Amino acid sequence: MSQIVRSSIILLAEEDDANILVIPSDRDSFMVTVKEAVKACRAHGHQLEFRNQLEDLLEELHGWLQERKDKVHASYLSIRDNGLLFVVALKESRFDQAFADELTNLDLSIATSDQYSLIDLDVMAVSKVSHGSLQAFLSSGEVYSYVK
Repeated sequence: MSQIVRSSIILLAEEDDANILVIPSDRDSFMVTVKEAVKACRAHGHQLEFRNQLEDLLEELHGWLQERKDKVHASYLSIRDNGLLFVVALKESRFDQAFADELTNLDLSIATSDQYSLIDLDVMAVSKVSHGSLQAFLSSGEVYSYVK
């Protein structure tokens, strides 16, 4: 195993076929391979980056909704198997082409932005419907909601 210690830095080469004994502060020690340790470190980094991207996305969605609050009754961000779904419930029951175009532009802006590289977001506008009908789109539970 390649291990060089310099000023509190331990180098682990992913191609090394070695085990690492990890001893956390609670002394509940465990063993992992170098490959598993590298994978866990990468996953942790992606998790932190995803959280930051999600926080930025929530701010952007909130700002977008504030600019259209005269048309929006409520909005929901729901978790789905393949990503997130942003559902906007309108105040009116008739179709609003201008609003649909604005939502499409938002969708394209987010989908093509490097700022949200770890987020897979779909968007949907629904006309004025009952709460029960709306729940069909939110079957996995809502993450974020905005109700006026």
